[in-house]
Amino acid sequence: MSRKIIIALIGAAVVMAAGCSKNTQGNVNGGNARNEASLEEGSETLNETQTELHTTEAESMGGQNNEVDEAIRQEREKVELETETTQAESTQEERVPTAEIGDRIPSKYLMLQIKEGGRIEHITYTAHNYFGDGEEIEKSANVYLPYGYSEEKRYNVLYLMHGIGGDENEWEMTGNSSKVKCMMDNLAYYGDIEPFIVVTPNGRSSSNCTASEDYNSFYVFGKELRNDLIPYIEKNYSTYADYDENGYDIVSRSYKGTKLYVGLNIKDVAQTVEIPVSENNGTVLKDLYSGKTYTVSNGKIKVIIPAATDGGTVVLENNSSTNGGSTGGSSSSGSTTTETKPSEDTKKDTTTIVIPAEKLPEGTTATVTVTKDASGKVTAEAAVAATGKTSKTGVKATVNADVIQAVTEAAGTKDVTITQEVKKADGTTAYTVQVNAADVKAGAKLAVMKKDEKTGELVLVNKKSYKVTKDGSVSLTFKDRGVYVLKTQAEVKAAAKQIAKTIAPAKSTVNIGVKKTTVFQWSKKLNMENVAKITYKSSKKSVVSVNKNGKITGKKKGTGKVTAEVTLKDGTKKTVRMKVKVK
Repeated sequence: MSRKIIIALIGAAVVMAAGCSKNTQGNVNGGNARNEASLEEGSETLNETQTELHTTEAESMGGQNNEVDEAIRQEREKVELETETTQAESTQEERVPTAEIGDRIPSKYLMLQIKEGGRIEHITYTAHNYFGDGEEIEKSANVYLPYGYSEEKRYNVLYLMHGIGGDENEWEMTGNSSKVKCMMDNLAYYGDIEPFIVVTPNGRSSSNCTASEDYNSFYVFGKELRNDLIPYIEKNYSTYADYDENGYDIVSRSYKGTKLYVGLNIKDVAQTVEIPVSENNGTVLKDLYSGKTYTVSNGKIKVIIPAATDGGTVVLENNSSTNGGSTGGSSSSGSTTTETKPSEDTKKDTTTIVIPAEKLPEGTTATVTVTKDASGKVTAEAAVAATGKTSKTGVKATVNADVIQAVTEAAGTKDVTITQEVKKADGTTAYTVQVNAADVKAGAKLAVMKKDEKTGELVLVNKKSYKVTKDGSVSLTFKDRGVYVLKTQAEVKAAAKQIAKTIAPAKSTVNIGVKKTTVFQWSKKLNMENVAKITYKSSKKSVVSVNKNGKITGKKKGTGKVTAEVTLKDGTKKTVRMKVKVK
């Protein structure tokens, strides 16, 4: 090989190496004199190199020179593209949509958009180690928010994944120099897309999301995406999806006279939920997926939505040939009563009674459903709607003595479960209260629990007592939505005692390495909705440390104990310990 060819190859290699440097790639941040000079020098070098190569082409290279020519051609195109980008910064193109499919990114999309640039947020969220034992872990992700992002608008979301070995920063989703940000800003600026949110997560569903040995954790990330990350994004950002902490959503749609209720479940377990419906009590709705039927009671139906892995969907349609009684409203005189014939399946007689408006406080409606089975056993339920009073501490509701009296008279028994929907002044639901009329006695003190909408079980709320007034009314105030259940203090105390028995670590002993971490894992029987506070303490900080979130770190070889004090929402406390061996 001649000396000239050797020199030409070295020159080409230098130019290509320079073209891959951050300075050349970083022109999206705005060109300056130094960068422009570098680009011009690169072009001159390429021209000289090509001249050298062509003059020596006949000197025994034959077909070997084709690869070098191709490399130079590609690098020349790259230099030309970067030059176009630098020039575009000084003469900004008109904002005319011109996006089209091509073999390279147009230069106008690569320049820093100063006027209308979005922003990137680094977030942390609570997920679960689906590659391990399912314990709670802390994960990170980056979120691009378009220019003018507003909570008053809704946005689509793109979840942009990296390849195996990458992380949330793989797409350079950090700071204003991000290429994703530059392209998204300009695509929106020129009107080629509707602005949307971009999320780049760390695709390892593992407590050690940087360890190379956890590559297999990529294959279970779908669970984290569905159960943890997407709900977090939908809760904290304005997206088209309505986030529901319960992991399911219910919508109703009407088309050509047919009304359907659709339930979607994103959890990996089936969920039993109550769905408010507009059909009359006694109406039968059929699930078009499973064929199961459900009967409307108190304006609601209780339905099982299958796990996400089993389809996670119910579609309900009116399947009744006859409707039951009215679910609400008022009458100027007397009671409105509709009796249904005994069902051949259940042999039950059901009577629905609408309480007259004159027997109720203003703005209150009440309906009583009385059921008598073949053995003569009577059960009664009342559906009440009333407007509460909004204050800084929440919405105040009163289960009125007049309502209780009217309901028990209509039912013919004091053993009536009253479900009162508390509405705000604008008509939206603040929360729901349930209580047995027999428990509301003058001078009695009641406690409160709440239905865990994930599991349906009752959980603790606070350690307050709610005293029934002399006239037989009881008032309470809550900020959060949900179904609150008033019970006797003895009942809540007994429930708290049983809950305290579930406070236990998942393992009595754990092993970790030096400088390795793990998380204090709790028994799956413990519903964390019952927990108000947990404090952690290490017996030997030199051997093992623990932070306020229960993250355990091995300091040096030895054995220590981590103590956890759990305070339940009713004030009940319990202390447990877990042995930690550092190897």
